Amino acid sequence: MTGMAYRQWRLMLSSPQNLILPILEPTLYLLIFGQIMTRVISSVQYAGRDWDYLSFVLPGVLAMAAWHRGVHAGTPIYVDRMTGELESLFGLPIPRWLILVSSVVSMCFQTTLYSVALLGVSHAMRLSVLITPDRFFMGLSVVIVFTLLIGMAFSALCTLIVSQEAFNIISNVVILPVVFTSSAFYPLESAPSWIRVIASVNPVNASAGLLRATFLQDPLTPSTILIPLAVSLAVTAFVSLGSVAIFSRALR
Repeated sequence: MTGMAYRQWRLMLSSPQNLILPILEPTLYLLIFGQIMTRVISSVQYAGRDWDYLSFVLPGVLAMAAWHRGVHAGTPIYVDRMTGELESLFGLPIPRWLILVSSVVSMCFQTTLYSVALLGVSHAMRLSVLITPDRFFMGLSVVIVFTLLIGMAFSALCTLIVSQEAFNIISNVVILPVVFTSSAFYPLESAPSWIRVIASVNPVNASAGLLRATFLQDPLTPSTILIPLAVSLAVTAFVSLGSVAIFSRALR
């Protein structure tokens, strides 16, 4: 697995933009989009107190970054399939599922680094989020599980895609609608009813809510985070088994 994960990192580092853009985009949301929105939404009530907008939106930005990384975890799989590299990898004396898992694990590691960088930016901006060692590690756990869930699902899906148009739709068009129909950037209390219905089954909304509870709720009750995280792990395990089954039968 280490060798396969290293291959993914080498491909990413071959182009500096692959390393810079994933952290630049969510950071710009805080520095530009967030600064503009503070003029519109000065404060948001959450967990019984008023929070400044940037502190409220930080967990949503973390969830959005994890969603992006999870969706794009399927890109190397798609490229390898289109170039014939995937078929060559299948010829190696390793289980096929190891190719999928190593790719997604590599993306989870990237997401962890980007999340730490974002939390560092929030600290430099003196946001009022509650970052203690236990909250820090619980927040990273949520990000990793969410990236793993989305990454496994989209990587398996990319093994079934045969056209560039379909890949572009899945990897680009689907990203923003899912983010904007969640509570990532605004509270849903004032949203139209149809958006709240979509948000109830929106994975970004669930992740943003869990991260918001981690970094904003005080006092923090462990069951508030651990029980939903355990459920998320169970769902991730189920999705991963299905993804491995799909991937292992690819190119047959």
